[in-house]
Order: sequence, then structure tokens, then C-alpha cells
Amino acid sequence: MTNQDTASLKAEIQQRLISSGKYDEIYRYLQIELMNSGWYDKIKLMAQDQISKDKSDNINFNKNLNILEPQALSCVPDEVKEKLLIKIKEFLDSVVEN
Repeated sequence: MTNQDTASLKAEIQQRLISSGKYDEIYRYLQIELMNSGWYDKIKLMAQDQISKDKSDNINFNKNLNILEPQALSCVPDEVKEKLLIKIKEFLDSVVEN
């Protein structure tokens, strides 16, 4: 499979994901799981801590995002990742069947 084929397949899957409403469904599911796991609260505290460490008067969003994003991604509970991957796999299986 060429890079162009891969890109075309990816675009088609993304289109089906959006048009079927599954994208929104999976996104809402992820939000709920992250909220229930306490992830949002943990990231909020990390952000507040990072801002308080930055003694400058000019708080830079992109700078703080670059610092916090890798930490935030690594804090996603494994259980949430596993559940999300199952939902994505179920969608992909349904696309392949059709």
C-alpha cells in the first residue's frame, strides 16, 4: 500500500467516522471517562502549578501547553485508553464489514 493509498483510506475512514456520528459519540465517551477518572482535575492542578512557577507577567499559552501536553497525555489512565481503543476497533470492524 502506497502513502497515497494510506492517506486516501485514512481520509475515507475519518469521513465515515464523522458522517456516522461515531466521532461525536466516541469524543463524548472520552470526555466522560476522563472526568470520572479525575483526569481533568489533575490536569487543572498541573496547569495551576505550572502557571504559579512562571514568575513572568506574560503567561504564554503555547509555552505552557508544550510543557503540559506530554504530561497530560501520559496521565490518561490505561483503563480509559483500553476502553477507547475498543470503541475505535468496533467502529473500524463495522466499516470493514460494510
